[in-house]
This record gives sequence, structure tokens and C-alpha cells, in this order.
Amino acid sequence: MLVKATEPARTRSELSNAADVQASSEQSLGMLSFRLAELDAVPDFTPETHNGHKMQAKGYLVRQPNAERISLSSIVMLDAACR
Repeated sequence: MLVKATEPARTRSELSNAADVQASSEQSLGMLSFRLAELDAVPDFTPETHNGHKMQAKGYLVRQPNAERISLSSIVMLDAACR
């Protein structure tokens, strides 16, 4: 799960660049939650090792009542703590 997420924003790139990471790092935490799907699309990502970290997720957003999820194309750690 991705918790304390901000409202998703449309992007043209599936992977993060330095400007994306910087902009996300400067954003405050949000109040949304999304289930992360397609974890195998990001080969070296293990969710358990990022518990409590501030992350940036990119992928396809699926919005359904009580079933919002992001099919991952990339995920980047922004900070070792959610602040």
C-alpha cells in the first residue's frame, strides 16, 4: 500500500528523472491510499524494506470505489521517513 499519498498527477514518462524526484520530495504528504499492483514490473523493489519511507510511484492509475490502485512502472524512495 502507498499511504499518505497526494492526488495523482498525469505524467508523460514512466520513469522518474531528477526534476520529478525533486518536485515530489518538496510536496507535503497527502491523505489518499493506493494499493500497489504489478510489483514484478519493478524488479528490485521489495515493499517490506520501504515501510515508513516517503516514496514516489509512477504507473497506470485505476480508480474504482474502494479499489484504487497503481499498476507500477517505477517507484523511487524520496526520504527514509515520511514527514
